[in-house]
Amino acid sequence: MNPYSRLSAAFLKDHPVAAARAMEEFPAEQVAALLSTSSLSATRRVIEHFTPGYVASCLEALEPVKAGPIFSQLQPHAQIL
Repeated sequence: MNPYSRLSAAFLKDHPVAAARAMEEFPAEQVAALLSTSSLSATRRVIEHFTPGYVASCLEALEPVKAGPIFSQLQPHAQIL
């Protein structure tokens, strides 16, 4: 794993609220691409802090095979998008 990947993985894991706020400033397609390469546990912690509409936009930007595992990490009340 390159240094940038390690840094982003650590930021998502250790600072999920700050990561979510920062990521919501970027297009959902770019964030979706990053989240699809992150661990599911880190992704879950971050997307819990996204606005519902932004979560939906990120999931829509992914292929179903990549969106499914992320969607399954959402809390049941957040799965009603």
